[in-house]
Amino acid sequence: MQRGVERGMSPKASWDEHSQLELVDAATAHGYNIILKYNYSKICELCRDERLKEVLTDLLRLYALERISEYSLSFFETKVLSATSLKTYRSLREKLLAKIRPNALNIVEAFSYSDNTLHTALGRQEGRAY
Repeated sequence: MQRGVERGMSPKASWDEHSQLELVDAATAHGYNIILKYNYSKICELCRDERLKEVLTDLLRLYALERISEYSLSFFETKVLSATSLKTYRSLREKLLAKIRPNALNIVEAFSYSDNTLHTALGRQEGRAY
């Protein structure tokens, strides 16, 4: 909105023209925040096994970092995150992927999806890759 006013638009005209996308982005971010909080609370509540809790929390963190990556332009434009912060998130994402990677096949197989359903030939039921 500020950009429109700086270009000579009335505050109302600037609001009408510029706020729609920002409001959609804010609503989307709010929805993801609810998803993350709910899932984290359920992981803490239901997971008795610490290793499982760690794996599920890592997957939830990856989901959060993927959403940040997906909406990075909006975060940057609205000054929610700086360029330095975005680089930090990218680095965290890479470290998290490296941590998850050794267990990726087991994580996928834990959901009991067939290779055909996944459209892949990654591995076998017993967890050994081809």
